[in-house]
Amino acid sequence: MTLKIYEVPVKNIPNQSLSVVVGGIGFDIELNTRLNEELYLSLKANGKSILNNRICRDRTPLISVEYLNVGNVNLAFFDTQGKQNPHYQALGTRYKLIFVER
Repeated sequence: MTLKIYEVPVKNIPNQSLSVVVGGIGFDIELNTRLNEELYLSLKANGKSILNNRICRDRTPLISVEYLNVGNVNLAFFDTQGKQNPHYQALGTRYKLIFVER
């Protein structure tokens, strides 16, 4: 099985929205930093809400169930310098948001 890996171009700002196409599916991503400085992600696939305010953890898949019908894709944050949970100040540098397509 071949995996395709896509890095989502996130910025080091606390709240942001962006759109990407992976595996023929249009994804709208919203990242929000809360008062506790933890990062949360909401996701739409082709306009349909898939995730709402899912807490972001290092190397933890954000789409946790297959019945959500978003094809063979998933996404997660990866700490490139250790195993810390993502923080907005290092998004796009230390913390990468990665889509994986199977």
